[in-house]
Parts: sequence; structure tokens; C-alpha cells
Amino acid sequence: PELVAEGITGLLVPPRDPEAIAAAIRLLTSDHDRAEGLGAAGRERARRDFSMEAMVEGTTAEYQRALRGDSPAR
Repeated sequence: PELVAEGITGLLVPPRDPEAIAAAIRLLTSDHDRAEGLGAAGRERARRDFSMEAMVEGTTAEYQRALRGDSPAR
């Protein structure tokens, strides 16, 4: 759930639910455009929010907040 935004960057299914996994696979194999769109959005979100650059910027911002005495971002 941290990386996947339901219906935007992918599909989330409950753990240990083979029927839900099968339904998600059927949906994506029957709708190529949707599958490509979810993949592209997922790659962009990963690049934007989880790249090394994003992690360094986030960590730096947290240190700066701590030095100022601000409460942590959530």
C-alpha cells in the first residue's frame, strides 16, 4: 500500500486471497491500456517518491525539522 495507490498505480488484493489475485490478473490481461497506464503511473510514483534522490531529500528535510524543533512530518 505504500507504493500502490489502488486503481492509480496498481491493484491491491487481500493477502492469501487467490480469487482476488485471479480477478486482478484477469482484469489486467483483458485491458491492456489499463495495465500499461497503471504500470506507467507506478514507475513514475516509484521514481518520484522512492528514488535515492527522494530518500535523500526526505531525510535531509527530517533532519532540518528536527534541528528547528518542529514536529515530524506525516
